[in-house]
Amino acid sequence: MPRKTQVQCQTTIVAPVEEVWAIVQDSTLLPQWMPNVDHTMITTVQSKGVGEIRQCEVNLSGRAGQLVEQCV
Repeated sequence: MPRKTQVQCQTTIVAPVEEVWAIVQDSTLLPQWMPNVDHTMITTVQSKGVGEIRQCEVNLSGRAGQLVEQCV
């Protein structure tokens, strides 16, 4: 059963698509641009790209939890 979206973020980045995609598709860089993320783990067989699902261990103001995101 799909989980209800609790937070949705969107932004426009003025940069070449190749440069942005190189950062977004490398889950090891996620803690660098989302400081509350401590660890990222890919939970799908699709390695990179649209449809990829990432499960992240997070720390939000001292509270540990999980973040699940899907590349759309």
